[in-house]
Amino acid sequence: MDTTEGLSLSAHTNRGRPRIQDGRDFDDLSLEEQIERWDRVRKVLRRMSDHAIERHFDMCNWIRVTPCGTIGCAAGQCALDPWFQRRGFGVNIDRGGWRWSGLGPREFFGSDGYDKVFTNDDIMTQFRRGKNHDRLPRKPRAQHVLALRAANQYLKSLKARR
Repeated sequence: MDTTEGLSLSAHTNRGRPRIQDGRDFDDLSLEEQIERWDRVRKVLRRMSDHAIERHFDMCNWIRVTPCGTIGCAAGQCALDPWFQRRGFGVNIDRGGWRWSGLGPREFFGSDGYDKVFTNDDIMTQFRRGKNHDRLPRKPRAQHVLALRAANQYLKSLKARR
């Protein structure tokens, strides 16, 4: 079976490999491809080092560039990962700020997963307070644990559809 079926390959290469530019909306994927995307979310979160979690993870920011590096939520961390970038989910960062390159997180990960993991009210309310959503002190380890737990639960629900 041709593993590139349905993928658009550009002339650009990445270390000798063709650069895959998928860019398909989550709803256009097979169940197995949806599971693969969410399994990769889990892998990105699991392989974050203690330093990366403490200094570069914040569920209250999609992406934020600081003098110490790039800080991002679970979706932001995925946007920085080459696997996701090759499939059309990434971020462009310049002096003017940042923007999603390709699909946004709702389209790339599906509305249901987006709501349950990336903008989960149960996670977010633990890190914001008041009408103006003033932030509580950063608790990146707790945010990471809750985001990983939500990603695991969502992945499990996808697998149950098999």
